[in-house]
Amino acid sequence: MRYLLIVATLLLTACGFHLRGQGAGGAFPYATATVSGGGGTANALREYLSVLPDVKLLDKPDENTAKIDIVSEGDNQKVLTVNSSGRVSEYRVYYTVRFRVRQGDNYLIDDGKVQLFRDYTYDENNPLGEDAEKAQLVEGMQRDASQNILRRINAAARNAEKIKANPPPPKPSQTEQMIKSLQ
Repeated sequence: MRYLLIVATLLLTACGFHLRGQGAGGAFPYATATVSGGGGTANALREYLSVLPDVKLLDKPDENTAKIDIVSEGDNQKVLTVNSSGRVSEYRVYYTVRFRVRQGDNYLIDDGKVQLFRDYTYDENNPLGEDAEKAQLVEGMQRDASQNILRRINAAARNAEKIKANPPPPKPSQTEQMIKSLQ
């Protein structure tokens, strides 16, 4: 059994398998970061960034610090299904976060939005338990939203590096465009 486990592990690593965020380009691209906002997603971001070995979480940002601003976050719920007697049997909980990320004066993500939802069954005989279930769902969505934001930051940082390395060619002037169209 032990031999089979070792062989399986070697095969998975040999084919390039890695957990999300652990492969090439999965690390947070900045050495320092700040997170502004007081909600659950901002707290989850602070918690995650504080345990990363190569990232220092700062109170006051400098020029090279990634500044993550949680602009707004909130949840609401809507009726998903009703039973034959017209009573609610399922709800859908929505969670929305708006954020922006900048480094210095440059916005990496200007108007980011993460929207998640989860469904849960409502039992009218246990309303306190249902409130606790909704609170757990929202807390889980806050953690998921923070991970989603970090993945978007990684992707935006990689894209910004590509643009710096290979800037687009300058647009021709109107005169050059007219000459080219006449040829």
